[in-house]
Amino acid sequence: MKFQSPGKLLMALDADHDVSQEEFVTVLKSVVESSQDIYVIESVIAEELGFNPPPLALMRLLKMWNALSSDMPIQGLEAYQDDLRTHYLDEITAMQETIETLPFLRTVLTPEWFDEVVNEVVTWQATTTFTTTKHGAFISHLQFGAAENSLLHQIEEAFSRISHVARRRRLAEKLRDMPGNLDAYISTVFEILVTSRFPKILDYEPQLTSGRPEARVEVGAQPCLIEARATRDMTQGGGAFDPDEIGWVLTQKAQEKYDGQLSGAREAAVLFFGLNLNVHRLHVQSMLKFISKDPNANVLSAIMFSETFHAQSFELWINPNANFPLSAEAIAELRRLFSAKDFRCE
Repeated sequence: MKFQSPGKLLMALDADHDVSQEEFVTVLKSVVESSQDIYVIESVIAEELGFNPPPLALMRLLKMWNALSSDMPIQGLEAYQDDLRTHYLDEITAMQETIETLPFLRTVLTPEWFDEVVNEVVTWQATTTFTTTKHGAFISHLQFGAAENSLLHQIEEAFSRISHVARRRRLAEKLRDMPGNLDAYISTVFEILVTSRFPKILDYEPQLTSGRPEARVEVGAQPCLIEARATRDMTQGGGAFDPDEIGWVLTQKAQEKYDGQLSGAREAAVLFFGLNLNVHRLHVQSMLKFISKDPNANVLSAIMFSETFHAQSFELWINPNANFPLSAEAIAELRRLFSAKDFRCE
């Protein structure tokens, strides 16, 4: 047998290794014969491994056992599952308490919205990571918390700043994206955080012949259009590492903007581009290689890369082929406003 102990069996299943039914039953039976209580089995496996087993993997393991062995069913799965749910229910309560103190966000993250999140948690089977197709703001809260400097507070402050220049209807439309799915949430958060950093917003969502970019701002005494595009995590296909594979995907996402809202620009334009944890520097270099060869991309004066969608760790790339170049003063102010380094292709 490849997996001669319950701990090794659990970790093998958690890593999606193939385990025969015969081996599965034989290895786990030695523990189940001593106790059919999930909490006892958890402690036995923890002692073997030297650390607490991943709870979701443990749930999958023991539910598989119950499906295969009706004469010695594991007890306590429902209670264990409820314990896992309690963590998320506590986080919902903490998030709701925070939202009550945030005037803009509480208009859209309503008690009814929180009830929907509660229902998703209550019906979660606790065998895979909790996900939601509708409530991206809650996933963001789980990742970034609700402390005074948390992402939620930064978003609230950004809406507050923009409210002084945005028309009420435009602001309401942005706010309505906040309770939505993760894609809509990430996109809106990145747009709002970026735009609110500019002290001089001349026009919020100005009308061009090609659409509405985020804003027309003034940087270094130069009027400039800004547009924002955040990316979700992406995986690379199988085979050898190929920077051009993801580089082309990133190019297409940028292309949506310079062939879209910004295509009618007749002034300097900066694209803010939010990356994600799976993007390597070589991917970005590949993206810029593709963009440099596309004449349509010359509508971009520069691209400001952000490490993630919550607008931090910026690097600035100046387009040498720009139709409307940024002045030296504008470039200097962009660097200062975003504490940006220059992106250099190696």
